[in-house]
Amino acid sequence: MKYLKEYKIFESDFKFDGESLMEDIKDLLIDLEDQGFEVYIEYYGKIQIKICKEVKSRSTNEDLFNYRDIEYYIDRVVSFLKDYGYERYVTDEKKIQTKSLTHPVTFLNITRSCFFIKFINKIFKRI
Repeated sequence: MKYLKEYKIFESDFKFDGESLMEDIKDLLIDLEDQGFEVYIEYYGKIQIKICKEVKSRSTNEDLFNYRDIEYYIDRVVSFLKDYGYERYVTDEKKIQTKSLTHPVTFLNITRSCFFIKFINKIFKRI
């Protein structure tokens, strides 16, 4: 029996790497950056994505984008992360938060609209 080789059928060298996962998400959302959005991705067992747009003007005080502008990209990320066991953690699913302030010297109105989305992993639970 010492001449027989061990054969591993269902084992692999797969290692979960949060950093490469974040890079893949950033690649999926790169078109948003080309459209003037800022994309922030945080990974700490959960994944949080923040998509923002900022405008400096003299008049606007409304949302700078709506959910339909980013829906295609969010759906791509949701589909991608499903393969890794992540589910969308929904609070206000399509709500965009907008904050405005006026610069005291230039009197420009600075408006920043952001959309937040979180994902939690159902497969790889932290111990």
